[in-house]
Amino acid sequence: MKSVIILGDDKERLLGKTVIKACESYGGALVHEKGRVYRTVREPVFEVVDAVSGECNDMRAVLVSGSSYRGELSSGCFTVIADSGSSRLSQLLMGAECPVIGCSSSDRDTLSLSCRSRGRMLIALRRSILTLTGEIIEPCEIIVYTNEELPLFPVLAACGVLLLCGVPYGDGLRL
Repeated sequence: MKSVIILGDDKERLLGKTVIKACESYGGALVHEKGRVYRTVREPVFEVVDAVSGECNDMRAVLVSGSSYRGELSSGCFTVIADSGSSRLSQLLMGAECPVIGCSSSDRDTLSLSCRSRGRMLIALRRSILTLTGEIIEPCEIIVYTNEELPLFPVLAACGVLLLCGVPYGDGLRL
C-alpha cells in the first residue's frame, strides 16, 4: 500500500477530505481519521492517515502538511508536499533531508496553478519529481478536473500525492 500522512488541524478539514477523495478515486483507501478506520474498497491501494503528529515509519510515505500544522516532523525519509506560504512550515523543513514539493500560486514552486476555469485547473509541474517507485516525472502541465470549487492548496496537494504515487496523469486527474 502507498502511505499518505496528512498533517493539519480541524481548520484544514478540506485538505484531508480532498486528498482522501483523490486516493479513493484512484484505487481506494484504508483511511485512519478521527479515531476510526475504514476501507473504501476491499483491497485499497492507499493507506491515508489524517494525523496530528509528524511521526512516520514508512520510508515511501508522502507527507502532506497544511499551513496550520504547528507540530514537529520526525526525521523519517519521506516526501513532503507543503504549502510554501507557511513560514512556520518552512522553518520546520529547513535542513530536512527529505524531498520537499512546494505548492502555491507562485511559479517558483514545484507545483503551481497555470490557469483555472469552472470545473478544471491547469496545474504546472515546474521541476522534475521522483515518484515513490523511482520514476522521474519531467516538468509538464496537468489538467485537474473538479466537481466543486476547491481552494488551491488542497488541489495541488492531492495532485502531488497522485503524481508521487504513480497515478497516470496524461488524460488529466479527477478530484
